[in-house]
Amino acid sequence: MTSTIAHIHKKVFELIQDDILNTQILDVGAGDGEFEKLLLSYGVTPENIIACDNCPERFGAKGLKCIKMDLDEDWRFNSENFDIVVSIETAEHLKNLWHHLDEAYRVLKQNGILILTTPNVQNFVARLYYLFTSKLPGFGVLKGYDFGHILPIFDSILEGAINGKFIIEKRVRCGKTLKILPFAPTNIWKLRKVIYDG
Repeated sequence: MTSTIAHIHKKVFELIQDDILNTQILDVGAGDGEFEKLLLSYGVTPENIIACDNCPERFGAKGLKCIKMDLDEDWRFNSENFDIVVSIETAEHLKNLWHHLDEAYRVLKQNGILILTTPNVQNFVARLYYLFTSKLPGFGVLKGYDFGHILPIFDSILEGAINGKFIIEKRVRCGKTLKILPFAPTNIWKLRKVIYDG
């Protein structure tokens, strides 16, 4: 059986597969490197992939290095350096969504693509859970860690945060369907950097 994160990686790959060859790809919050392994298996060369994470020791994609980076701080990359920025299940661990989007915008080339995935805090199960507990499922600081799911990202918040920077090319809700009701635990947004002449 395919894991949830592997399913998300596959969906993200489907959204960028027509754009991946001969492009510079930045994966922020690369985790264990499984998405990089997928990219490599489809012919993306190691020279075209940059991975970064706050815990690079977990990274396991052979032939690639993962840069240690705190994504709540300014990113250590030149402006307009990447064709694609991928942020898979990362933004909800950060303190500031706006800073994350500003930095992605800054490092993307004109018409660059940002793929952002986050837990879907608006699905039926999450709403029901909130109704009975006053909490969102999976959110709160984990015991012994300071980087649990701390920033729930609602559609309206993201739409406001990207205003003037990105347009939404596609939004996918992915996850399991239960026998009685649809359950989509993950939102995936494909955003395109826009430049306004004004």
